[in-house]
Amino acid sequence: MKRFFEKFINKKKTYISSEFDKDDVLSHYQILKAIHKLYTPKTYLEIGVQQGRSINLTNPKTKAVGIDPFEDDKIMFNKNVKMFHVKSDDFFENNNLYKELDNQKVDAALIDGMHLFEYVLRDFINTEKNCHKNSVILLHDTIPIDKISSDRPVCNGPWTGDVYKIILILKKYRPDLKIHNISIPPIGVCLVSSLDPDSDILIKNYDKIYQGYVDINFDDIKDNFDENLSILRLNLQDVENILKDELKINF
Repeated sequence: MKRFFEKFINKKKTYISSEFDKDDVLSHYQILKAIHKLYTPKTYLEIGVQQGRSINLTNPKTKAVGIDPFEDDKIMFNKNVKMFHVKSDDFFENNNLYKELDNQKVDAALIDGMHLFEYVLRDFINTEKNCHKNSVILLHDTIPIDKISSDRPVCNGPWTGDVYKIILILKKYRPDLKIHNISIPPIGVCLVSSLDPDSDILIKNYDKIYQGYVDINFDDIKDNFDENLSILRLNLQDVENILKDELKINF
């Protein structure tokens, strides 16, 4: 498993320096900037920090917690960022996020950890528990590129894994959530709002969900692709309008 994680992190380092990581291309960085600009969240959680670019977008007064098992002394984090170099499952088992945020709930979060749907599902469950009804969670890599890069084993080249399955799961088991799965080259990022920190539907059905989705692959969703994954093809202004007019997030 350690070698699996090391192979994964090397893929992430290559991926985040790709041709798609540019300011003139809609990215999750731009969406995060919009959230921090429009709503100045008091608290922020990031799972899968990598090289720190996204978590360092937080405002200086925002209390930010980052979780990533890989530590690199060369990466400089802003003073408002508190890093935990552990796996996310271990963090939530051994730490109290509410206390780490000075007895505050999570206003905004980015989940960009291990690219297997069951990890994303657990991260979502644990994150939502620490949110409030007006919080927003961003899920990265929610639109697969092709069969090879969306398979469960780590592949050569960009690897999104089967993160896209979280969209299918939330649509089926949590219709109460607002889901905006936004296409960003070459993958996607999903805005999830109308959260319910008291919901136990996902945790109660975890084993059933895992068994029901682990064998699904790209071929099962490629027909009616956009509809199956509720894909929205937007520009930055569209995203800002969603944040302001539809989600009405107010921290």
